[in-house]
Amino acid sequence: MGLCKDAMDIMAKSIDVVHDETHICRLLDYLDGFMATEEYGDVSGQVDLKALFIAILWHDTWRAGRDPKNVLQAIPDILLEEIFSAKGFDKAATMSGLGEELKRKVRYIIRKHTPIQLFSPKTIEARIMREIDNLDILSLDRLYLIEKKFVCDRPFELRYWRLARFATKIFIEPQTDKFYTFDHFKEDFRRKKELFLEKVRWEIDRYKEALDFLRAGKELEFEKVRQDYIDKYLTHPETGKAEDHF
Repeated sequence: MGLCKDAMDIMAKSIDVVHDETHICRLLDYLDGFMATEEYGDVSGQVDLKALFIAILWHDTWRAGRDPKNVLQAIPDILLEEIFSAKGFDKAATMSGLGEELKRKVRYIIRKHTPIQLFSPKTIEARIMREIDNLDILSLDRLYLIEKKFVCDRPFELRYWRLARFATKIFIEPQTDKFYTFDHFKEDFRRKKELFLEKVRWEIDRYKEALDFLRAGKELEFEKVRQDYIDKYLTHPETGKAEDHF
């Protein structure tokens, strides 16, 4: 329990809105949904839920302390996250006295949770972890937090537009349901992808429009777009989130 609390304390203090405690809660929701299916029932006897639960809490603890400002900063974070999160978990697990077998299982799940892998995960827990984590890329709740961060909490800058385009082209557009091994997650992916892409592309274009106004000295046009963002994310966040017509 102490080990799990330590992980959630780290995530609650995250400086990266993509990797915070809300991300953990969404993954647990995806896991709950999967556990309610017949498909999970067929494999439930093979799943070490304790190892999976601890891995979910710890898998992004290193990323919680990272906040890339551009594409060049984002690339090493993407490539190294599973290594450093696993190391952080290993140190905390040793201090907490977690058993070696359980520690080994959790460490493997963390090391295999990212989409870029030379070899596919061998254990069923690692496959579940990888697939629910990848599904969260398509979360509109997660996108809402990202948008608020970059349009309300930070100045409009070209590097943020480039970062958004990079993430979309690398992590979203190429994805297919072949990434998933469980039918439940395949169906969830197919249901979410097109809606998510439509919204992301619209938001990226809108952000670029605001940038063009700003760089052209069209202050009134820029201020109108900026005020729309403020109204959506700060003044009336509950309606902006629930009735977002792009």
